[in-house]
Amino acid sequence: MYQKSLFIFLLSIVLPQVVAAQEFRKMEIKPHQKLWEEGSVVTGDFKGEPLLNAAANSDLSYQIGYFPEKIKRPDSTIFRYSAFSFMDRNKSWLNPKANPEQLLKYNQVILNLVEVYERKLQRELNLLTDQAEADAVTSQLFNQLNQETKRLASETRNGEDGAMVAQYLAGTEKQLAEDPASLLPNFSDRNFSYGVHAGFGYSGLTGNMNRYFQNPINLVFGLDAGYKKLVLHLNATQGFSEVKNNFTEARIWPADIRVSVNLIEASAGFRLLHTARLNLIPFAGWAFADFSGSDKNDVYRYHELQEHTFSAGICLDYKLRHRLNFIPGYFGKPEGSETRIRTRLSFIPVQYNDQQKGGIVSLSASLNFGGRMLKVR
Repeated sequence: MYQKSLFIFLLSIVLPQVVAAQEFRKMEIKPHQKLWEEGSVVTGDFKGEPLLNAAANSDLSYQIGYFPEKIKRPDSTIFRYSAFSFMDRNKSWLNPKANPEQLLKYNQVILNLVEVYERKLQRELNLLTDQAEADAVTSQLFNQLNQETKRLASETRNGEDGAMVAQYLAGTEKQLAEDPASLLPNFSDRNFSYGVHAGFGYSGLTGNMNRYFQNPINLVFGLDAGYKKLVLHLNATQGFSEVKNNFTEARIWPADIRVSVNLIEASAGFRLLHTARLNLIPFAGWAFADFSGSDKNDVYRYHELQEHTFSAGICLDYKLRHRLNFIPGYFGKPEGSETRIRTRLSFIPVQYNDQQKGGIVSLSASLNFGGRMLKVR
């Protein structure tokens, strides 16, 4: 029957999709790697051997890059490409015969520039629309940083021009002060939202329906699509029941035969309450209610009671965990998503004939996965 085709379709959406794998990890800083956040450079940071016949009296070796990071908080998880940079102490060196104070200021300018470009890289990573672009963006900014340090060396005569070094040092400190590092970019929710859910439920039959059928135990599947506070629901229920008392409607329905209760609802809801933990959504719309004999017995497989009617009810979502994903996926956009427990109460009136009429009151609890695209600024 076509209702079962819909259930299979919904299941195929709920099942996990194959996505590009990310090896999330933490940045492990080794003793020879110095971060800008650790403070100003000192002579002890230069552990490398000076190069023979070098044109300069010092060299600060640095690296800039990124890695996929997963940050866990008590009620949320953040996925992002995290930029990093460091000074390599083992490869950096100072000429012990040169003026150390002047060279330390010059190399502090270089480390400041490395931090400036790390923050630039983080901004670019936050704006990516394709994962494949991350390497290219990093390489481009690393090359720009190298050009910047070459210009610094040329204009300061490798740090020997104290006035120019002081000017560069003040300029880079101002850049860093005006562009502070942040864990998250500025972002806002886009208007469109979506969700899927699956769970279990129970229906209570009212009126004469309760006289002829047992209250069904249900499997529940559904999809959501929203715009701002308006939400469209598609909900499918597969219920398992039995005939309690014999009756005749086109065919004889003997007691104790198994019955499949198929409910399909398409409704519009309004997000009446939206807080950090709760969503409250009343809804109303079209419904299709079908009571069918079990397919396991060919004698009863064509026993059907069907009606197009309406449904109304309310959904209460309790949010378990929030996720922010700034790594671009299939749609090339960052995404905010939530895992929720959805409690859904609905009522469907039915009147198949003068005997089989009443209502179907359904209560379900399901695991809901919902989200919306984010706009990064």
